Amino acid sequence: SPEAVLSRLEAAIERRDLQTSLRRLQDVAKQTDLDFMGIMDANGRILCRIGPNPLSGETDAPNPIADLALRKKIAVSGTVVLSHAFLFSENPELAELARIPLLQTKMALPKDAAEERSGMALASAVPIYKDGRFSGVLYGGELLNQSQEIVDRVRDTVFQHEMYNGRSIGTATIFLRNVRISTNVLNPDGNRAVGTAA
Repeated sequence: SPEAVLSRLEAAIERRDLQTSLRRLQDVAKQTDLDFMGIMDANGRILCRIGPNPLSGETDAPNPIADLALRKKIAVSGTVVLSHAFLFSENPELAELARIPLLQTKMALPKDAAEERSGMALASAVPIYKDGRFSGVLYGGELLNQSQEIVDRVRDTVFQHEMYNGRSIGTATIFLRNVRISTNVLNPDGNRAVGTAA
């Protein structure tokens, strides 16, 4: 059960058993569909994280959600914009998944960049205490770039699968700045309009 896995993770963190903590992190991330997850010590140093560099230590890429939890020593959660550098340090495949080529449309203003490299995520970070003393942060999140699940669930919930002329009457979109990073709005060719501007 997820509760049992979390209990074992807590025990491994308390013992500073990084290999066991890593295995438990991977179990929790898999069960909860998290794209990134890790443990930072009280100084902001990565102790372990899922991905190809699990025990890599220092990182110069800011983690806004974990940094806020470190500063305030409270649980935080929400939508956060993550830099390409952070995503790459967590997992190069995650950074690639976040990358969205920008598509020019008739009504959109011209873009200076050819792609969006930042990622938007639903993320959380919670403080870790040992014997009443703050010892670090457990963080994790789900990347929203190119995700279809949330926008489709919103459309289906709000518009109740209603169709007109063979198409859904409603759409949902998640924007990062003014770029669609997740949407069920369709291009004229029938593909999702990810990468188009508002």
